[in-house]
Amino acid sequence: MRTWPTALVVDDHEGFRAFARLILESAGFTVTEAATGAEAASAAAATSPQLVLLDIQLPDTDGFEVARRLTAAHGLHGQHGQPGPGDTQPHPAQHLGEAPGVDARSAAT
Repeated sequence: MRTWPTALVVDDHEGFRAFARLILESAGFTVTEAATGAEAASAAAATSPQLVLLDIQLPDTDGFEVARRLTAAHGLHGQHGQPGPGDTQPHPAQHLGEAPGVDARSAAT
């Protein structure tokens, strides 16, 4: 039996969550949604997502704090999107070339 990857979409805008769900489900993910940092913590504990899309401005906390909590509590790790001007880390799309069946040249564009 195939296990589908899980994703957690955390955003207080319902329209964005619905759009992200549509895209992720079409890519084969099982999607859970959360509108607040507190909901994100509960959802992550229940689903152990492989991917988290996380809004920075949430009604109860900021996304950076949620990311710290998820990382500490669940051992989640990975690339953070939207690097700042002084960030020397490679763009996350550059790592896509390491995945089977993904061409890094097309992923980085």
